Amino acid sequence: MMGGTFDPPHAWHVEIANAARRHVSRETGDQPQLVVVPTGESPLKGRTTDAGSAHRVAMARIAFAGVPDALVWCEEVGRPGLSFTFDTVAKLSEQVEPGCRIWLVIGADQASQFHKWHRVKELLSRVQVLIAPRPPLTDPPAVIHSMRASRAWSEAMLARFGEGVLDLPVSEVSSTALRGAVAAGMPTDLGAGSLATGVDAYIKAAGLYSRRVADNG
Repeated sequence: MMGGTFDPPHAWHVEIANAARRHVSRETGDQPQLVVVPTGESPLKGRTTDAGSAHRVAMARIAFAGVPDALVWCEEVGRPGLSFTFDTVAKLSEQVEPGCRIWLVIGADQASQFHKWHRVKELLSRVQVLIAPRPPLTDPPAVIHSMRASRAWSEAMLARFGEGVLDLPVSEVSSTALRGAVAAGMPTDLGAGSLATGVDAYIKAAGLYSRRVADNG
């Protein structure tokens, strides 16, 4: 399960998804399904999206179309009020086969404040965590150092988190920068720092980010 605002989704989101699938496949010997969750209103971030929820869902479907066994799940955007990952995982647990393992993909920036998440200890009883490195947290030692600073985790738990840091090159790309590039008419085809395949055409057709778009989802 990989959540995100996807406002807009970029090539690095897809790289993370593929790295997570490779990691789980190595660990389990199975080919996992990727459940992509466009986020609702985050209790830690507040409402930060520019495009409406319907546009974010549509862009996510385009972006992850090439990832094997990927499903965009609209559970959070259809839920009123704040969205908590614990509630989303609980709902997902009801929908999967008994005994199915759920792996939760988060960014290194989120990992550093993971101890603040709603019902996090209960959440950890339901999922295994995978962490995508992100500057300046570019490798397992840096990620774990940032989590150790909270003093919320035992060394055993930190070691477990460290085993879940994904092995992939780190990118500086951000959705914020890409929104700015679109608004300024600048190129957005910058390799790993580009919009996900097909998303640029959708943005242009919908007129996103060049003006404020009302939430129609």
